[in-house]
Amino acid sequence: MVRGFHFVVSLLYASAFGLALGLATGLLSFGDVLTIDGDEFVASGVIVDGVGGLVGIAVFTIFLMGLIGTFEHGGLIEWLMERSQRFARSVRSAEVSIVVLALAVNALTTAGTPTMVMLGSFVRRLGHRFRLQPWRRGNLLDACSTTIIGFLPYSVAVLIPFALVQDTVAGAGLEGFNPVGLVPFVFYCWALMIVIIVAAITGWGREYMDEETWESEGEELAATSD
Repeated sequence: MVRGFHFVVSLLYASAFGLALGLATGLLSFGDVLTIDGDEFVASGVIVDGVGGLVGIAVFTIFLMGLIGTFEHGGLIEWLMERSQRFARSVRSAEVSIVVLALAVNALTTAGTPTMVMLGSFVRRLGHRFRLQPWRRGNLLDACSTTIIGFLPYSVAVLIPFALVQDTVAGAGLEGFNPVGLVPFVFYCWALMIVIIVAAITGWGREYMDEETWESEGEELAATSD
């Protein structure tokens, strides 16, 4: 990313630089970048292919954001958090609640960052209740939000790479190369998810806040809720 610039602007700069580099090195010609056939009224080239290849993902993302909004305003996320809080009777059950809730919401939305934003306040308050170190709560939430979306076949994190390589796959004649077939082979995501579940159940690596830090955070939470 370009420091100080919006994400989309940075992507545009990166794309422009890539095109310029391709033209300068001779890997691309101006005809490869964009060609307009006036007789057939058809445009082709790298730019058109790039836009066309991501139309499906763009439409899917729009519907996904609508789904997330429905969950939020319909009260489903709040209901899940309420149920999780009732289950949290000890530090172990609190961590298990965080893990299960994060995995469930990510499975529904397949959006890691929005999920962390939605659950961040809840996880902080629940973790504070049992004096869990902030980094511990953050690791539980972050690990769950970045693992399950890595192998769900309907996840944007899976569909976007497949959209980018679909022409290559078709040209290579690879049968069975699809998002569903990918599920058992995302070893890193599976391994990290299993590790974080085991850590929550067994308490592996668990640390607690000292009295001063716990009281300081309690004051911050009290001020926020007022």
